[in-house]
Amino acid sequence: MFKNKSRIKLLSLAIIILCNFSCKKEDSFKQIIAFKYNLNESEIAKINLEENRIEAYPIDCFILNTIVLINNDSEVLYAGCDSNLYILNTRTFELNRVIKLPFLISDAYYHQPTESIVAFTQIDSNNFNHLVTINLKSEEVVEDHLIATEIDDGYLVCSSILDNANNYYIVNSDSILLKYNIFDGQLQNSLQLPFVLYNSVYDQIENDLIGTFYDFDINRNIIALIDLDSFRIKRTVPLDPATDNIYLCATDFESKSGLYVFVKFIDETKSQILYIDYNTGLATDSFEIDYAFNHIELFTN
Repeated sequence: MFKNKSRIKLLSLAIIILCNFSCKKEDSFKQIIAFKYNLNESEIAKINLEENRIEAYPIDCFILNTIVLINNDSEVLYAGCDSNLYILNTRTFELNRVIKLPFLISDAYYHQPTESIVAFTQIDSNNFNHLVTINLKSEEVVEDHLIATEIDDGYLVCSSILDNANNYYIVNSDSILLKYNIFDGQLQNSLQLPFVLYNSVYDQIENDLIGTFYDFDINRNIIALIDLDSFRIKRTVPLDPATDNIYLCATDFESKSGLYVFVKFIDETKSQILYIDYNTGLATDSFEIDYAFNHIELFTN
């Protein structure tokens, strides 16, 4: 349905949510909550990183990059393949409620000031892209803005972010960053990138977009920092070679610690979580897990 122009091969479809994160760089995550999806099954799991202990539970199909932590991380929301939004308790995984939508959404983010979900969708028959806002209290679509002109050629999945402080949704279309106001849908700025950016995260302290790209000349993954105020590239940092074979849609960022978190492919049954200092590009810690996943959200409770 969505014209996502990813040039990176997805190795699997899943999500994890990292738990019990300390603000100190030397500390590591202790547990994760994982969503996993493949052609045969979907599931949610509790995983203890230190003990490599996994408890998995089946759930219905969900859409990649629509999993969002809400209500101070006490609940997790995801978009089902049936267009519904499902909200679960993050401790027990009990289903708290279901919000019925008239369309599928993609690349969803939580706008905390208005307690809403901001996402992309293709509502009309022409497959034009819309930026929509769904209020979680009223369960209604409160904003719907057509933004087809700038992204007729589609957009790269997992390379958009939501700037909660300034109410901007930044999306990557054909290596052009586009910044939209979520309340009126107006294009505020654009930036042509000299590389294909993916794995985008938001540093709310520095107000930076942080992403990665692959430099084929030196065969290395590179971190790119983009200043969202000036909308210019701030700097690039080569990544630790340990980040080879990292997943697309498998990153998050903890602003207080400065750790950029990746999931790395090991084999069809194992993955590795890597913690990267984005200032140096070097790995500070890692865990190998007997579970395959490729998308993460930080869990701060």
